[in-house]
Amino acid sequence: MVTEVGATLRSYTVAGRELLDGFDGLERCRDGRGQLLLPWPNRIAGGRYRFQNRDFQLPIDEQDRQ
Repeated sequence: MVTEVGATLRSYTVAGRELLDGFDGLERCRDGRGQLLLPWPNRIAGGRYRFQNRDFQLPIDEQDRQ
């Protein structure tokens, strides 16, 4: 569920398993929980990263900022 305050993500469940250390619906976000950092603006060098032995290439929108 995405909250109305700063578009924080407080719950994400896949196949019945909660994947986030979120917070209660009546509680305010604390400790940076649920703050979205997508789509990783200017944070992945060359737009490439490796996750679980798989290589990924993200589109690079600002070539002049590489």
